[in-house]
Amino acid sequence: RVLGAEHPDTLETRYSLCSALYNQDKYGEAEARCREVLGAQRRVFGAEHPDTRQTSQLLAKISNHT
Repeated sequence: RVLGAEHPDTLETRYSLCSALYNQDKYGEAEARCREVLGAQRRVFGAEHPDTRQTSQLLAKISNHT
């Protein structure tokens, strides 16, 4: 079964990639991907959803390193 780019499972995996890139100190790539995920999560879940907030918090952490 193929899931779309904005399927909740896909968004979770994309978030995990952002987190892994952050942990590898690849802040530029992590920030770009995190912004993409955050935009998709806002469309799919809304701004107040826990997953959206988690991604927003990670983006804030990443921004402190760039």
